[in-house]
Amino acid sequence: MKVKFSKSATKTSSFIGDRYKTEYIVDLGNGEFATFQYQDYSSKINWGEREVIIKPNLKHFTIIDYNIIEDGDSIGRIKKSGWTHIAPKIEITNCEVYKFKKNKTTLFKYLFDSSNYSIQIENSNETIQYHFHKGKYFHNEWGNQRHKALDGEIELQENSLFIALIGFLLIELMLEDE
Repeated sequence: MKVKFSKSATKTSSFIGDRYKTEYIVDLGNGEFATFQYQDYSSKINWGEREVIIKPNLKHFTIIDYNIIEDGDSIGRIKKSGWTHIAPKIEITNCEVYKFKKNKTTLFKYLFDSSNYSIQIENSNETIQYHFHKGKYFHNEWGNQRHKALDGEIELQENSLFIALIGFLLIELMLEDE
């Protein structure tokens, strides 16, 4: 199954936090959509009747991981790589573990075609592929690589859409590190 997505942003009046509240809109076909919103390291997923919140866990002003919360209950977490540069991973309470992997590219593509990305989230049973293009900065302002529009598609199995939506947080963290 392939679904298309796009990322847009609205400007905030935040002085200390993010200048933008970003939103991914995923076209599921048949007039159905799912959204992923991100601002100040917190996220919200809306998909049909489901609403999931992803909040950072802090220790001494540093994010150590993220809690995935649905209906007030923790259903998993995202382990962040931090300074060790170990790939981040998504752990769901039913013992599913998905690892993030950025597909390697040639030096030429890295230097001259750095706006096209191919990444994946995988476990032992399946692989979710993201292919996207990084466009212009929002509102023609310079800033972090996260502050650019994205358009792309996800290749996945039908039953793994929830994990694919959580994967947008990993994309945001990857772009922030660039």
